[in-house]
Amino acid sequence: MSVVPGQAKQKPLPQEIVQKTPPVVYYAPECSGTHLLEVRDPGAVSDVEYLRQYKAGTATPSVRGRATEDLGFGIFDRDPVPGLPGVKITLTGNGADRSTVTDASGYYVFANTPAGAYRVTPSLRTYSSPWKVRDVGVPPGGCGAADFDMIGSGSIEGSLLDAVARPAATVRVDVLRLNHDGKPVYYAVKRAKTDGSGRFQVAQLPSGDFRLGVNLFDPPDPETPYMPTQWSDDGSLSIHLSPGEHKRVSPLRLPPRLAVRKVEAEVRWPDGQAAKGVDVWGEVGGQAAAHGETNAEGIARIEVLEGARYSIEAKTWVGPAGQREVARSGAAELVPGQLPIHLKLVLTGRTKDYQ
Repeated sequence: MSVVPGQAKQKPLPQEIVQKTPPVVYYAPECSGTHLLEVRDPGAVSDVEYLRQYKAGTATPSVRGRATEDLGFGIFDRDPVPGLPGVKITLTGNGADRSTVTDASGYYVFANTPAGAYRVTPSLRTYSSPWKVRDVGVPPGGCGAADFDMIGSGSIEGSLLDAVARPAATVRVDVLRLNHDGKPVYYAVKRAKTDGSGRFQVAQLPSGDFRLGVNLFDPPDPETPYMPTQWSDDGSLSIHLSPGEHKRVSPLRLPPRLAVRKVEAEVRWPDGQAAKGVDVWGEVGGQAAAHGETNAEGIARIEVLEGARYSIEAKTWVGPAGQREVARSGAAELVPGQLPIHLKLVLTGRTKDYQ
């Protein structure tokens, strides 16, 4: 086990494991493994202290863990994982009936817990957990672990108006989760569609700050043909929710609807032959917004939006397995207008990556 960067020593195998004939399945208790410790991780200090006690032979059996706040709502590799304070954690079993609350970073610990079997239950008003209860075993001299992800019950609701102030029905609305710096968390988006009256509600939101709008996460497309539009109120672009809060915001007005146009792309190989079965992609802001596949004549037809800026490229995999490459045309920049569009694309480029 290594707790510092650098050369790590190989962990010894349990006595009953024979390396040449390992079992099909082997279960290791949670606290017998290792994980990467980062300086910004609030649990790093207690983890290192536990390792010191374990090495010194002074560690006592315990149950420990952490409560997080909707960990599935975004990817937090670049941001601190949102721990949830104030969650009541109850430990029962083996003659025990104890409770504690999570600290400011969502951690808890039941120290001096005798070896045995226990049940751990989380509780916090306005939150629920997919794990209603967890069974935990505590080995002699070791610890049991039980983490809980808590899902909030907050919501944001409002109404959407079109460019002439009429209710906008069946339009997709985005809510983005923001980090402590006020920037969107990676892939943290929840959506709802407006009803016939232009009303919407995005539910099951945790506490924190959010951004609301249309096409904030996805590029404009024929289904939602509007340039990105963000809700604001007196200059404020974010909406704050307290735990379990249901907030109604002022109406959001959309810009004019973009007209749908068609692009005909003619794709050929360098020798002039028609390229059949080739993907033609239209990207807006680096995101795929339109797609078509060429027919036997090398023609693909895709739908685009008038006034949006597109990058159009044809590409396809070529070559035998193990030596595959991507034949590509290179990007053609395009802002569709009212006139018909015909593009000629030639697959002169080669790359290893499809992107």
